Amino acid sequence: MKPARKNRRSSIGAAIGFFVIGVLLLAFSVLYNWQITSFIGLGLILWGTVFSLAQPGKYVEGSILDSTANTVYSTLDRLINDLKFNGNGYYIPSYPQNAYLPEYYKNLKDSIVFIADENFNGLPAIEEVVSGKFISNRDRGVFITSPGSGILHQIENQLNIDSSTVPLTELCNILPRYMTEFFSLAKNMDLQIIDDSTARLSMSGILYESLYNPENMPKSVSLLGCPVISAVASALAKSSGKTVIIKEQQFWPNMSGVDVVFNFVKE
Repeated sequence: MKPARKNRRSSIGAAIGFFVIGVLLLAFSVLYNWQITSFIGLGLILWGTVFSLAQPGKYVEGSILDSTANTVYSTLDRLINDLKFNGNGYYIPSYPQNAYLPEYYKNLKDSIVFIADENFNGLPAIEEVVSGKFISNRDRGVFITSPGSGILHQIENQLNIDSSTVPLTELCNILPRYMTEFFSLAKNMDLQIIDDSTARLSMSGILYESLYNPENMPKSVSLLGCPVISAVASALAKSSGKTVIIKEQQFWPNMSGVDVVFNFVKE
């Protein structure tokens, strides 16, 4: 475990980072009249608010986190609907944080998702991740930061680990315990590796239950999962070194539970 002071600095740093990037994107959207960029900027500012509140020794009401997530996913829905991307969300594996990479390759350490057009086949272009692309020039799709990257970042900071260096079997023990016992993101959670191409997650009592309301479930949730599922997908991609997609999601209203099937995409 890292000292509380160091954890606090990390939370503040994450909050400042989200705020700065969000404000810059909003300024960019005003200058160039680009509506999509303004949506993303607003989402980042909202996540900055969450990180500024969620410091060690402080607690944030679940309803605040839930409502914030709804706003972020509504923003993602506007992006997906405007660009007409109805394919999968491809969680791209990232390099270990302590690995030496030239400055040009620093984006390979981020938790990135490629939201693709429904006709997309294959894998996202790594060279576009490297160059920090938002809209792909090669394929119809966009690169965004994983909605669960903040959760995964906090878990890795608390444990002083990097998911890129943790075996999948060990990851299946770490994530459920910390998400339920330490972060109270769900009451029960079970993560299993079924075979070399499939993983399954089952959880009940999830914090982000409202995102799965059948009457107004955001399309982006079906592609990317709620922040908890997104964090798990990012961790699986980092640990396995393979691109991960969410193949199936099934919500159980009576248990506030979700069953998820992840697929590891082969080269």
